[in-house]
Amino acid sequence: PRAEKRTPGLPDTAFQRAGQVPMTKREIRAAALALLAPGPEDVCWDVGAGTGSVAIELALQATLNREDTFRFRCTECGKCCKNREDILLSPYDLNRMARHLGIEMGQVIQDYCIWYAGQSSMLPVVTIRMRGSEKRCPFLKRKKCGIHAAKPTVCALFPLGRVGSENDEQVHYMMQKVDCGAADEEHSVQEWLAGYDLADSEQWFLEWQQVLIPLTKRMHALFSGFSREFIASVAEGLLVTLYVNYDSKLDFMEQFRMNKEKANQFLDMIETTMKMYGRV
Repeated sequence: PRAEKRTPGLPDTAFQRAGQVPMTKREIRAAALALLAPGPEDVCWDVGAGTGSVAIELALQATLNREDTFRFRCTECGKCCKNREDILLSPYDLNRMARHLGIEMGQVIQDYCIWYAGQSSMLPVVTIRMRGSEKRCPFLKRKKCGIHAAKPTVCALFPLGRVGSENDEQVHYMMQKVDCGAADEEHSVQEWLAGYDLADSEQWFLEWQQVLIPLTKRMHALFSGFSREFIASVAEGLLVTLYVNYDSKLDFMEQFRMNKEKANQFLDMIETTMKMYGRV
């Protein structure tokens, strides 16, 4: 069975907004999607410059459950490993990669990644540092992934994507439109996850959303109007706390839960200092 369609019209508060960024309101989204009635195979374009609320609602109309199936076979063409600058890495990904490579997470960032403060989130964003004129993934070896057993979640899930919000109790999957591979094999979402040892990634993903969204709101509340240089210095502190301070020999999730508390304590310290100097 396929996942039941969600009723369109998420609350406006479900979306992150930076300042006065425009957003299509709930009632308009609900009416528009009800009239469009998009299906799983439809291609829809959301042309705008706001929060992307319509695009998110469209995507959620074609979500898959873990028991649902899709058709795809990787033909090892290597296309998805070139001309990419959007392979985002979470602490979960870095932990898997670090254990596979036999190094610490900070070393993975130093050797294979770049990071920056997100333009809208203000939080640290970590991506794989591509190489050469083709912008090839450094782990691509003879059209195969050199860290296949521990590849980043976004790569392992391909051609699937997934979404979630701060208040979701389950992860929503969707089939991306791709121009590679073949459609001569059928897989369930659950089978696909198990093939990359990602069964525990759902709990991580939900907990990660519960960290990212409140932290983004807090960063905007504290630092809107500050220079990008200052915001980057705060983001660097969060990078160390959330992405680097781990011991690969210890349980990752336990360390992550402690680090998310430390991240808020770090912001508490900055906020207290700002209040002392009348900046809040």
